Amino acid sequence: MLFLCAKNQQRMTFADVAQKIGRSEVWTTSAIMGQQEMSHREAEVLCGVFGFDKDANLKPKLCALLTQPPMRGWNSAVSLDPTLFRFFEILQVYGETFKALINEKFGDGVMSAVDLKIDLDKGTTTTPRIKITLDGAFEPYRPW
Repeated sequence: MLFLCAKNQQRMTFADVAQKIGRSEVWTTSAIMGQQEMSHREAEVLCGVFGFDKDANLKPKLCALLTQPPMRGWNSAVSLDPTLFRFFEILQVYGETFKALINEKFGDGVMSAVDLKIDLDKGTTTTPRIKITLDGAFEPYRPW
């Protein structure tokens, strides 16, 4: 929350911050939201971007927090936030379709959430569109 407040006060975009730390906009946003583990260098740069490097007591604590493996995801209840709920709705409607098509095209396995690249951008039509690309490695299930 501290980083979001600082980002808004400085009128920066997530893309601005991502450029400064050398990561993608989606990954950087996820890291600021506490869902990614940053390297020590990335954490120090992020603290510097928002001026937290000037506080000798705060900076080491923030860097330690940013460089810890996060608890990913959110609680098991479905979020009622409309945007988050729509993603849940997409999986309810198309989840089995995604699984069937992945299995048909690749075999028995899953798309990796570990080896995954995500991009989000505006569509190129005159009607406002949201374009989300999930580019994940295929991980086959193996018998043992």
